[in-house]
Amino acid sequence: MLRTVQIGSLGPREMQSIAHRATTGLGEVMEEARRIVEDVRRRGDAALAEYTKKFDKAELAKFRVDPGLIAGAESEVDPAVAKAMREAAEHIRRWQELLLPKSLEASVVPGRPTWRVGMNVVPIGSAGAYVPGGRAAYPSSVLMCCIPAKVAKVKRVILCTPPGADGTVPATVRYAAKVAEVDEVYAVGGAQAIAAMAYGTEQIPAVEKIVGPGNVWVTAAKKLVSEDSAIDFLAGPSEVMVVSDGRSGADLAATELIAQAEHDPHAVCVLVTTDEGWAAQVGEELERQLADLPRKAIAEEALRKNGRAYIAASGQEAVSFINAFACEHVLLLGQDPRPLLEKITTAGCVFVGDWASVAHGDYCSGTNHVIPSGGEARRFGSLSSGSFVRTVPYTTVTDRGAKTLGEIAATIARAEGFEGHARAAERRMHL
Repeated sequence: MLRTVQIGSLGPREMQSIAHRATTGLGEVMEEARRIVEDVRRRGDAALAEYTKKFDKAELAKFRVDPGLIAGAESEVDPAVAKAMREAAEHIRRWQELLLPKSLEASVVPGRPTWRVGMNVVPIGSAGAYVPGGRAAYPSSVLMCCIPAKVAKVKRVILCTPPGADGTVPATVRYAAKVAEVDEVYAVGGAQAIAAMAYGTEQIPAVEKIVGPGNVWVTAAKKLVSEDSAIDFLAGPSEVMVVSDGRSGADLAATELIAQAEHDPHAVCVLVTTDEGWAAQVGEELERQLADLPRKAIAEEALRKNGRAYIAASGQEAVSFINAFACEHVLLLGQDPRPLLEKITTAGCVFVGDWASVAHGDYCSGTNHVIPSGGEARRFGSLSSGSFVRTVPYTTVTDRGAKTLGEIAATIARAEGFEGHARAAERRMHL
């Protein structure tokens, strides 16, 4: 089920293809996505209604979910599920509070308070989260996208998610929106939702930044609107890379590969190991564990298409490949893999040791599961509270500071040929 590949046999073109996976498949849908985005931009809600009927089989005149259905959603959710969501939300919120950049001011040179520099941290005005639907409901993505924005004190946080054929949004998603304190929820999905958040319609005012996971249509739309609305990053299908020297249980590796494979037929599920025999054991475990999996057909298709066991000739070759791959989720199996953790420089999120599971991060440990995939981890980091703020630097200067700084500034300015800059700095020296 896992195709075995010797890392040393991979040529430059193959490595380049592996390293730049994020835009794979976008070309096939880009023109159609462009038509949808432009149509929504031009016709607004009328276009949204048509696409919602076409793609979601739902006929809606109003897209905003009644706030009463958000407020009362808990009564429709299993109490154990509701409790778990509240606990997960608390973990996410606490970690995001720690991550939030803080405003500060300081003297750059100790003992010279003649000038100070500072930075104000300012939240963006509005943010829109996209949460997929269709095959499953994803209340966890509501928490992951919206809690960081709320921690950053974004004034308006909205959520777009596809409706069911009956026009409703699942109760778990609505309850998650309540827990995350989302301001508005709209039953709109696909590329059309991205366009609505970017450009606004009669019912959905535009937002400054759009975040969240989605399929290839959503990713294509985010790329198209990125010149007009900020986005988090382009993301491909869900990915996991399980790394082991062969001394951990093959069953642990198999559970993690299956956990990602059941997401989507396009999910990427790979092993990296120096032990080819252990990789074969993982393959056997996959067959055994898939037998009673409810989403067996989806997982099998993903593993057949995108399942790989990459065999490294050495630990160094393994590390180089891990960093070149830049996987969304990297799981380091072993009793003490921390030395290996220090060598990993490109990954969406890393899970360390036999006790850790990617599922912990997906739902409740506190880290975000909206993280770059498709090789984008070499350019972007995880979604966080810091993703929703701007930093505004400033400088204050005394008369003594103006003399110290003026000489330095004027000298460099003239070296660059900017006499006006030099004179502006020198003028402050003689006030």
